[in-house]
Order: sequence, then structure tokens, then C-alpha cells
Amino acid sequence: MLFVLFVLLIIALVQSKLFYKKILNPSLIFFIVWFVDFIFYQIDQSYYGYFTPISTRAQIIFIVSAIFFLIGTFTVKRTNGLINNVENVINDLQLNLLYKICKFIMPVFIISIIAKCVIFVKRYGNPFQSMILIRDEYVQGVFNFPFHLDFIINVCGYLLVLNLVIIYMLKKNKKILLFIVIAFLGVFINDFTVAGRGWTLVWFFMLIGVIFMTYNVVNIKFKLRHITVPTFLAAIFTVMIYIIFGLRSQKSDVSFYGMVVLNTFQYFVCNISSYGYFVSNPLPSGVFGYYTFGGLYKIFDDIINSIFSMHIYPTYDSYYYYANISDGPVNSSIHLSFFYADFGIAGVILISFLWGLLASYLFYKLIYRKRIIDIQLAAIAISTILFSVRGIYGEGRFFWMLILLVFIQHKYIKLYGKAK
Repeated sequence: MLFVLFVLLIIALVQSKLFYKKILNPSLIFFIVWFVDFIFYQIDQSYYGYFTPISTRAQIIFIVSAIFFLIGTFTVKRTNGLINNVENVINDLQLNLLYKICKFIMPVFIISIIAKCVIFVKRYGNPFQSMILIRDEYVQGVFNFPFHLDFIINVCGYLLVLNLVIIYMLKKNKKILLFIVIAFLGVFINDFTVAGRGWTLVWFFMLIGVIFMTYNVVNIKFKLRHITVPTFLAAIFTVMIYIIFGLRSQKSDVSFYGMVVLNTFQYFVCNISSYGYFVSNPLPSGVFGYYTFGGLYKIFDDIINSIFSMHIYPTYDSYYYYANISDGPVNSSIHLSFFYADFGIAGVILISFLWGLLASYLFYKLIYRKRIIDIQLAAIAISTILFSVRGIYGEGRFFWMLILLVFIQHKYIKLYGKAK
């Protein structure tokens, strides 16, 4: 398995040199992420043995999927005539409009965070003494926060990071640093209210994606300020996430260092084992493509329910299904578990090919056109690759709403952002 991934990684490296001519591209990032993840998985199998080995069938499905992802990325090079090869330089007026949008979003974002905290404290009191209860009630659906608060906090938080990092890297503005930290803390507090970490992880992956893609678009010189904030946020993110895990965990005899190491394995490596389980025991789905495109189904169902007070789709949230592996039940898995449940082996091949094609298309479009929207869509594509070790975005409503807002924002900037 590792040998095949290594060969594919070498091919992706050659592709980066000869075709992309950029090192931070979707193909190379994909194979680096998965090669490293399987190295950790192999280390765990050899030395710790926490998790269950995956079957030969599961390994073959993964390799075939990876090959077709790579084929998809190569295919775009032959169809780049679809991309209008016109370079658009991002001007100061466009960045000012982007900053104006952030200043409008930020107060709404902060007010929503405060409102959620008020509801949270009224129900649970001291959160540091109630993490286990909070998590249990959230998982069991006993208590949920108003949907509009989650929507505003998550979608606005993700849009803020996509906007703010571009401004920060292209235009010197010290206020942006404060905005980035506030956005990070807001998304983290949102996770804290449900004793979770998924939303913060998505935010952080989008941060990485937009940093990578902004470097590609303008060939800016490396400056220390470009990595200080991400590095600082990464350190704070790690500490905060494991504080939440420690508070909600009953393993009080485990040291903080031990908890960080063990839970890092659990959060990433165990998803390979759970994938092996879900290949043999696919996630239940009575609706075609429900996990891969579940967010769209849920949005449509919400609209129908708001008008007719009825639901037309059953709930198959993967969050509530667990894989029985040697270290205990796990309710997360890699992207292929969801593709396989939705479409079978043929669908895994097709979706993997289209995923590689789309990610590569967005990357080439970024290189050729250099617009704000191209940075953001390519960053989202890179973020889906990084998150694939943990799952997929498509099952959530917020992912699709974020893409819609990115396009709406693009229309606004296109209308008012032309240099006189």
C-alpha cells in the first residue's frame, strides 16, 4: 500500500514540475496528505496496534480511487481551453471592498457568538464542569441550538477566513490580524458549546488552503508575517482542541502530552480503520448520493418543511453511525466511506475522477485568471483534500451555503471593484 502511494506521489511530483509548475497544487497535496497518513497508520499497526487492519478489498478501492483522482488532475491540462486565459490583477479597490464586507460581517458574527453563549450558560452553567453532559446531549439530539445561529457563525466564520487571509497577505493592514484572531475564537467557541472540534478544524484547513493559493496567485515574496499568525493559531488551536477533549473525556489518568499524542492518532489514523469497517458494513442510505451531497438534500428539505411543515428526506447523518474497531467505536471515517455508501465501487471511481478534475480545473483557473473568487474556490478545493482524512464537506449545509456566498460576493466585487 505504502509503495503504491509512494509511486503515485512521485508521479504527482513530476506533474508539479512539468504541468502545474507550482509546488502547492491539489495533486501533490493530496498524495502527501495520504502518504503521511498511511505512514502513521502503519506505525500504529507495527508498534501500538490500537486499530484494526483494513481488508485487501478496502486497500484496492483506495488505490483505484487515488489513481483516478490523479487521472482527473491530468485530464484538465488537455481541456484548459475551457479556461479564459485572461489575467486579472487584484487591485486595491477590490481589497477595500473585501475589507468592507468583512467589517459588515464581523459584528453579526460576534453578536451571534454572544447570543449562543448566553443560551449555553443558561442551560449548562459552568461549561468546564458540564462537558461530558454537553457532548452527550448534542450527540443524542436532546438539545440543539437555533439553526440560524449555527448558520451565521459557521458560514460567516468560513467566509471571514477566506477574505481576511487574502487581505492580510496582499495588503498591509494590522487590523486584519485582530479580525483573523476574532474569527478563529468565534468558530472555536461555537465548537466549545457542543464540546466538539470539527468546525474549528474545517476553519483551520480553509486557512491553510487560502494561504497556499494566495502564494500561487501573485508570486509574493516570503515574509515572516505570512507564517506568524498561522503558526500562532495552529499552536492555540492544538491546545484548545485538546482542552475540550480533556474536559469531555473520562480518561483523567492520561497526561496532557499523552492525550495529545493518543487523540491525534484517534482523530486521523483511526479513520482508515473505520473505512475498512464501512467497506464491509456500508453506511445506510435510502437516498441516492445522500452523504456526498447531503447538504443540498437538507437545504431542500428545510425549504419544504418551512413551507409545508413536512420532511421529505429521512435523516442519515453519518455522525450517528459507529465503526467497531479494536480501540472502540468511531463515528468518523475517510471520504471513501461516504462515496462507497452512496455510489458503490463504480461511483467511487467516477467521483474520485471528477474530484481530481474539478480541483485541478480550479487550480489552473486560479493560475490563469488570478481573481479573488479563484483564490477562494481553489482554497476550498484544497481544504476538501486536507479534510478527506476526516470525512467530507458535502454532507453539511454550511459548505454549500458558503460556496453560494462566495459567488454572490464575487458578483458584488465584479460590479463595484473595477479600477476607474
